[in-house]
Amino acid sequence: MDSRFLLNIYNEQAKMIYDYLKKNGCSHEDAEDIVQESYKVLLFMVQRMN
Repeated sequence: MDSRFLLNIYNEQAKMIYDYLKKNGCSHEDAEDIVQESYKVLLFMVQRMN
């Protein structure tokens, strides 16, 4: 899994995840932070696997 793959996932899924979080009561800032932190963790995990 490379960074381009993760960027594609982010581009395709971030808006959907953000919208879900907003609909379930997260503020704009919290929803953005959660999406960003989730992908940072995913990237970290992938880097450790390589």
